[in-house]
Amino acid sequence: MSQQRLRDLASSAPVASCVVSGGWRTSNKYARVVADRSLPERQLRKGIVSDGGDTSRSRRFLAKLLRGEAVTVVAIGGSITWGQGSTKDSNLDWSSRLFAWLRASFPAANHTLLNRAVPATPSSYMSLCVSWHVPRDADLVIAEYNINDGKGKADEARMAHERLLRKLLVYPNRPAVIELLFYRRPDNFTNEVSPYRYHGDDEMGVLAEYYHLPLLSCRALMWDLTTVPNPRPEHTWEAWTADSSHPNDVGHGYLADMVSTFLTRIMDNLDRHPLEAADDEAAAAELVPPMYRGNFAAKNNACLMGSQFKPLAVTTEGFAWIDEGTADKPKQGWVATTPGSVLEFVVATDVVPGTGSGSASVAAAIVYLSSYEHMGQAEVSCVEGCTCQSKTLNGHVVGRGTQQSIMLIEPSRAARCRLRVKVLPDTSSGEHKVIPSMP
Repeated sequence: MSQQRLRDLASSAPVASCVVSGGWRTSNKYARVVADRSLPERQLRKGIVSDGGDTSRSRRFLAKLLRGEAVTVVAIGGSITWGQGSTKDSNLDWSSRLFAWLRASFPAANHTLLNRAVPATPSSYMSLCVSWHVPRDADLVIAEYNINDGKGKADEARMAHERLLRKLLVYPNRPAVIELLFYRRPDNFTNEVSPYRYHGDDEMGVLAEYYHLPLLSCRALMWDLTTVPNPRPEHTWEAWTADSSHPNDVGHGYLADMVSTFLTRIMDNLDRHPLEAADDEAAAAELVPPMYRGNFAAKNNACLMGSQFKPLAVTTEGFAWIDEGTADKPKQGWVATTPGSVLEFVVATDVVPGTGSGSASVAAAIVYLSSYEHMGQAEVSCVEGCTCQSKTLNGHVVGRGTQQSIMLIEPSRAARCRLRVKVLPDTSSGEHKVIPSMP
């Protein structure tokens, strides 16, 4: 094609094709919501490290919203998503703010907006229990696990996060999945060789890159505002964090605004390039093999947490059922604080309910609370109907905050397997608190 012909085509092309066409950006409701954002949109865009490259899942979700249809959105994660750091009963946590934005912006349908976070749990818990927390008709899932999964490169929490992603990505609606990262500040910030790379942000980023997922990061959002020699008062660490691992009300606002900014950018894209069959084809494509070799998700898992775990107990000597949470956000479990306390419970280890007697790959594990203080040790054993190797759980972990840990016990298959948790006199914390459950 001649150079003159190229110039003619360029001069005749409509300029409007290069800009947003109107609908979403010109709505009064959108202008009102954007005005309430905590940072300028230019700054918020810095937190969007990647849109994933393939935005087909996000486009399908937002096209459904723009058609006026009801959607199911689920937030999962640990204590941050649960609301830690925000003012109690204020609805200022990031998921409440985001859900309010979605309802205000798309009021035509009755959306299902769920916060299914479990405080103090890493991905290794949710990878087993995701079907209990995330409904099968989910259209968008936002996962926040950077703090709780630690900073290891290929440890169990990292591999569990990949298994969690693989389960979510093959849900029936082929939901959009967003990785939302809060930055964990090192205690000795000035002594770290590279505080920017202190925690697991980069490892989360690799998984997001591998599965072409949107990656939104508080580290990328706030670094150039907070770490300059003389930051503005509203940009200091203290201004937007409650502690080194949790945002305050302001920080929760940043998380919510990053997500809404990302979603509006995808809507801008839909203005220019309407949804097409290729989006459905991309979303339905078969997953690549796991990034960690052989790290396939188990097809069947039973998860017995919270109130579902309570009636399984048949012996509760020294254990009491305690709820340390609130009506909206319960934190329930069997708790013991004295050596010799015994909790016995009966579960079926031969089959996951609803999967048939030939089911394979049933996960069997004990979840227990671990912390840097108060926690004790317990022996876990199989005492009737099944066999397993006895193991000792130790809830005292130096240098880490409170979270749920998982210990695999691998009992033999049985219709009724009686397991025992016995609090031991041994302790490295000086105390004996034990809080077990069963995913």
